[in-house]
Amino acid sequence: MFAARGAASSLRGELSRIEPAYGQKFTDAISQHWGDYPYEDVMKGVDVVARLPYVDSTRMGAAGASYGGYMVYWLAGHTNRFKVLVDHDGVFNTASMAGSTEELWFTDWEFGGTVYANRALYEKWSPLNFVSNWRRRC
Repeated sequence: MFAARGAASSLRGELSRIEPAYGQKFTDAISQHWGDYPYEDVMKGVDVVARLPYVDSTRMGAAGASYGGYMVYWLAGHTNRFKVLVDHDGVFNTASMAGSTEELWFTDWEFGGTVYANRALYEKWSPLNFVSNWRRRC
């Protein structure tokens, strides 16, 4: 999908605040921080890529699946730097995810409790709440 003449691609993990950008240490560090730490790391990576002499920073795009899809929705509500955003199977409404996942422990861990006990954190990191900031409607 990205490998075509005139296209470049980058992975976010190389510029993560936690090394390595995977594993339990990384997982623990970003738990309850779905939209801030990872977003900041992604944007640092975008800054690096945008400065490359062969990159047209006015024509950048982002794509993601699962949590990457969540991040695509988060990007849509928090930056206008991308010409196109492509989501696949991402979380758009964190409270809805809590009620529909079969992995009940997951949302409790990621959002510091059930949606009933810690609704504020679910709302804080829900892309649904930032749709009014989207530049383009999908």
